[in-house]
Amino acid sequence: MRERLLVQLRERTEKFIMNQYGDSVLDPAAIAELEALVATVTDPSEDLDVAYVVGCVHSGVPLTCGDMLG
Repeated sequence: MRERLLVQLRERTEKFIMNQYGDSVLDPAAIAELEALVATVTDPSEDLDVAYVVGCVHSGVPLTCGDMLG
């Protein structure tokens, strides 16, 4: 499950990076995948793959919402 979620979330962040398609990181399914991924580890800071993907998704959200946040 962890590997599948990592692949899905990496694909979402790559899509966002390539074309700034905000729905790829704002989609409720992306948030559900992120929550499920974090739930697979006891401490995400000790799993660099998980921490990296969480950081990528997290950093894409403010960029996508910039206009909405003012």
